[in-house]
Amino acid sequence: MTEEKNCPTCGQAIGKVGLSKGQSEMLGIIKTFIHAHGHSPSFDELAAIRETTKSNVSRYVTALARRGYIKYQPFHPRSIVVL
Repeated sequence: MTEEKNCPTCGQAIGKVGLSKGQSEMLGIIKTFIHAHGHSPSFDELAAIRETTKSNVSRYVTALARRGYIKYQPFHPRSIVVL
């Protein structure tokens, strides 16, 4: 069971904190890919679509999960689920 965390600066729930431009783009790519293909993309596919490195994809996915927009299991392929 997870507890909802609050932003230490403004007190808002983390899930309600706004996304950066890159995070918003990554969330859009994930949603579009799932809609088009019926399954979540791999980090390699996200990196190719976004024209970035897997390391950057990992940072975006981790940030989206921390903010409550997605969930995923590290080291499990295609485990991203949009909430």
